[in-house]
Amino acid sequence: MAQHDINGMTIVEAPAADERIDVDARPVAAFLGRAAAGPVDSAVVINSLAHFDRVFGGDWATSALGLTLAQYFQHGGREAAVVRVANNATGGRLELPTERGPLVLVARNPGSRERLRASVDYDGIEDDKAFNLTVQRLDVVTGQIADQEFHTALSAQVESRRFIGRALESSSLVRLDPTAADVARPLAMRTTITNATIGYIEMTAHGDDGTSLTDYDLIGSDRLGTGLFALDAVPEIDLLYACGDAGLSQAGPAFHFAAERYCQSRNALLIVDPPAGGSHPLGRHGAGAEAWRHGPNALTYYPALRNREGETPEPLPAAGALAGLLARQDRRCHVWAALSDDLRQNSAALHRDWLPWTPLETDDALRLLRAGINPLLTGTQRRMLFPGLVTCANASDRERGALARQRLNHFILRRIELGTRWAVFAPRGEATWRQVQDQVVEFLETLAGRGAFETETGWSVRCDAATNADTDADDGPEEGVRLLIAFMPRGAHEPQMYSIVQHRDGTSACRAAFEYPAP
Repeated sequence: MAQHDINGMTIVEAPAADERIDVDARPVAAFLGRAAAGPVDSAVVINSLAHFDRVFGGDWATSALGLTLAQYFQHGGREAAVVRVANNATGGRLELPTERGPLVLVARNPGSRERLRASVDYDGIEDDKAFNLTVQRLDVVTGQIADQEFHTALSAQVESRRFIGRALESSSLVRLDPTAADVARPLAMRTTITNATIGYIEMTAHGDDGTSLTDYDLIGSDRLGTGLFALDAVPEIDLLYACGDAGLSQAGPAFHFAAERYCQSRNALLIVDPPAGGSHPLGRHGAGAEAWRHGPNALTYYPALRNREGETPEPLPAAGALAGLLARQDRRCHVWAALSDDLRQNSAALHRDWLPWTPLETDDALRLLRAGINPLLTGTQRRMLFPGLVTCANASDRERGALARQRLNHFILRRIELGTRWAVFAPRGEATWRQVQDQVVEFLETLAGRGAFETETGWSVRCDAATNADTDADDGPEEGVRLLIAFMPRGAHEPQMYSIVQHRDGTSACRAAFEYPAP
């Protein structure tokens, strides 16, 4: 669910108590990386490559983010949550002339390709200390106006309620230079309404793109909502990928550990690239497999890609293509349908533009599968196939090691957590517990009718006085609501059982053991 912090208060957007839990997938993949322009540490949901170009400045040779998004939309993705992350990047400068030297504005969004311009006028102004300010952001590719802000009746006086420094705190484009000591009223760049000439001041200095990202830039801060945690503002994500500077992601173990933990809390899957340079993840004799032993909340693949057209000096990631294929499959079928179920319809086929960096033999593909690594195979007409069979837990947990079953687990937990969030704000007692139970029963019953479970009765829900006997806490009787769910996914060998608790600080879910079906 969306969560926002405003003046120290946390605002949570939750579905209503009488709202059905949606059984239809709306796949959203999340991507982190460097970009040429756009907001930093802010999750922006985009719906096309053109949308990405407008907000983040388009393809940029320094980062694989543009390539990854192009793959995602090319292979069927429709919505992506993009977080631009930067390391020591700085914003450009706008210098508005005054009678005592320039009044300096600094771009909110850093980077050398961020293009701003500004204009000052006195239209409708009677106070000789006040002025109007127009700021425009130009599209990096087309030069057209991409965003525009009007700030009226600003003041150069610090004590004024409309002092420019305070007024621009809400601006998404510029801020007053924090080192400014003496602020004077800027000169008008166009006169009153009687003069039709409009003039703009262009940037006097462009920003800096900063340096390569570290694991800690990507992880960011939970408290500040930066890096990975900027995604808290997105109600639902099901896939996550951190883009490298130019090719395969160079994210290290610190990021992978934090990202897997984050994916566990969001019921999502982390996509991990093969080793840099395109080397075999297992080596010729299985060496190096330990480095790939991620958990059930991650998936990886091999080999990397090369482009059919022209030379590809370095192996390229396939993460965007794989995320797009999974998103398209979710819309066409269901999250529990494996891509391999429909190979004849090319649902698992990558676009013809892409070829394997290193072709795979059948024996090698089977060895990769046993290690929890998805092989990219060469199918008919030399098109690459992503059957999407395993998570990285394949070798240790055969239930959650099956990709389709783990994605079904994630989908069910995400939807129940979102759909029952209202319960923590409702009066504690039997009526609320019964409503939660009825809501989840209807949801699982619908999934069963669509074939998600081994049988139509292969599921159970319980939310009553017994499951909530120990949810009382010292800080109030309405602290938590707990429900138990169990279900037998299609093709599974054992039921999946979870305890889900809605509490004031959020939602938590963990695997549980209880009598199945629950009484």
